[in-house]
Amino acid sequence: MSLDCLDDLVGIINDQDTRDSSICYVNDLPDISFKKLSSVNEQITGNKTSGSAIITNITLNTSNFEVGDSVKGEGVPDGTVILTIDTASQITLDANVTTTCIDSVIIVESAANYLFNNLLELSKKQLKADVLANYQGCLSINSVIENDVLGYYKDYDSSVVLAAGAFKRGQQIIIDRYPYLEFYVHKVRLFFDTAITSNLIVYDLIQKKVLDTIAFTSVANEITDVDVNKAYGTDGQRINLAFLYDGSLTGSYKTSSSKKNTGCSSCGFKNNFLYENGVQVPAASTVIESNIQKKGECYGVSLTYSLNCTIEPFLCSIRNLLQFPLLHLVTYWILKDAKHNSRINSYITIGRKDHSVLADEYLQEYKMQMFGSFNENGAKIKQGLMDSVKLPSDICFNKKSRIKYRTQVP
Repeated sequence: MSLDCLDDLVGIINDQDTRDSSICYVNDLPDISFKKLSSVNEQITGNKTSGSAIITNITLNTSNFEVGDSVKGEGVPDGTVILTIDTASQITLDANVTTTCIDSVIIVESAANYLFNNLLELSKKQLKADVLANYQGCLSINSVIENDVLGYYKDYDSSVVLAAGAFKRGQQIIIDRYPYLEFYVHKVRLFFDTAITSNLIVYDLIQKKVLDTIAFTSVANEITDVDVNKAYGTDGQRINLAFLYDGSLTGSYKTSSSKKNTGCSSCGFKNNFLYENGVQVPAASTVIESNIQKKGECYGVSLTYSLNCTIEPFLCSIRNLLQFPLLHLVTYWILKDAKHNSRINSYITIGRKDHSVLADEYLQEYKMQMFGSFNENGAKIKQGLMDSVKLPSDICFNKKSRIKYRTQVP
């Protein structure tokens, strides 16, 4: 799961931008300022030729761009930047494009903004790691609550093959009680009587939308393994997923929801954490809860999964309290990067202090805001945010004694 909920808490700005009162800006902190900034992505059109790094016939005057600005678009490799600005309508990239197109849409993002976004991602990861370290030994976060299989095959026999039909077929997974669990799918196993190339579609039945498309090529009368390695988080809510394929393309070997035959054809499987059932939806119907037909038969689909505890929903629930600590942590990484990175140095003006000294000051401020501070004897002399936040009552938050994340004050 990601921490995208924290993205709009902090930012950078120049004099031409409109300020948002809900955002804290790095520029407003003491002893640091940015110049030549553009916090808005520019959308342009231009002509691309496969195998060439040159973009011609650009619609916007290139004086708005700078060497090092990030470039995105169809056929533009990830991480590509402007190498040179050739004319008012032509630029050269640092990588060749892979498609030929006239008047292709291209997104140009300022180097400073691009680097800021990367450092924001780094800061979010550190904040998460620091919170986990602070609660080490007292939470089940990042632990595996359960690791198992959903969907069990019968012994091989032609009599256990179910005929193809005009349905979308597979499994439904529901997690109701534990909003801090994520459903992690390691792999999908498929047991069909026909060799087909198709997709297993992952539906979110709460939002009524497709989450993922898992491509596969099956082998007739053999179990086909497909690696997935994807987490489906609850984001603090219940989860209701369906993993379905086009059942008109192939017959399937009988696959029960439970290891045991309960005698109930539509009961599915249920334990302390989740409910699972084999299901089908008429091919002409929309995949929504009301159209789900619960069968207790998984139609050749087996999921290898784990239930993992995650802390992201908790952090998102207190996002407003994390704004100032995150601001100081992002600024710390900007200063650390600026000391060694010429690309960002041209955008930053540092005040009277050395990069390293100023960076350490902002890091210490972040730690004190988050976790408080301790004197040289280890006694806490100031409470931090994590001392006052009430943890959820949930299987993932087994509250024991918490360790100290020490920030010593001189």
